[in-house]
Amino acid sequence: QRLQDMLVTWHDRKACTKRELLSLVGVLQHATMVVRFGMAFLRRMIELAKATREYHHMVRLNRDFRSDVQWWRLFLPRWNGTSFLYPGITATPNITVYSDASGSWGYGAWCEPEMHWFQGAWPPWWQDRSITAKELLPIVLAAAVWGPQWRGRVIRYRCDNAAIVHVIHTSRSTEPLVMQLLRGLHLFAMEHAFYFSAMHIAGTDNGPADSLSRNHAALFRSQVPQASPIPDTLHPTLMQLFLAEHPPDWLSNSWRQQLTTILGKVLQNPHNAPTTPVSSNT
Repeated sequence: QRLQDMLVTWHDRKACTKRELLSLVGVLQHATMVVRFGMAFLRRMIELAKATREYHHMVRLNRDFRSDVQWWRLFLPRWNGTSFLYPGITATPNITVYSDASGSWGYGAWCEPEMHWFQGAWPPWWQDRSITAKELLPIVLAAAVWGPQWRGRVIRYRCDNAAIVHVIHTSRSTEPLVMQLLRGLHLFAMEHAFYFSAMHIAGTDNGPADSLSRNHAALFRSQVPQASPIPDTLHPTLMQLFLAEHPPDWLSNSWRQQLTTILGKVLQNPHNAPTTPVSSNT
């Protein structure tokens, strides 16, 4: 409740002293002991604090800062105050997700032992997007599509792009689109209470996912004969949220409305956040 009240006062601030900003960072950093993925939404605040030398100097609060404050405000009203012990990235995974993206046709992912899979083609406006964003997209989509069945599970993403593995582990990127995707990945993980890590896989060992990303579904089924005979459907709203030519801004009401449709529940509007902690019967 103290965090919620504090973040309300920061929502519309345009500037603050370095001392005030570091105080906020300190409180949120302490919260990451239970809000596991919150650190991903502190890094840019820390970098912003480094922009000035003296504690009494003023810091201009930019859009990146407000985006990260928004993540905390979206999540905290629904946080029930409990957390499983985090098993860590060395824990044996319950589920392994293999993903890939091609520069030309599209993307795809499949998981074992459930053997579900999906694939999709790039819209024209995604053709020139960075390979980092393209490789991260199917990972986020997998969290959105299969996340409800992953509660309490340990998920291992296998990707043949080493840069993506680094981005996932550090939760840091200079690309706004990649950060948008990372926010979604962490939000789905928190919403569905699953743990994830990423490991690099050689391209020669990622053949089935590569087949999906190149629209060779028949080849994929021959490589993974036990896979589901039909792909999982990607929700149209999910595609609008991440694949639209002009996706809704993270700070906008439309982003929350579309996310509500995907999650199938009401997301609290931070402007009308409850004033008492949210409880849970689970």
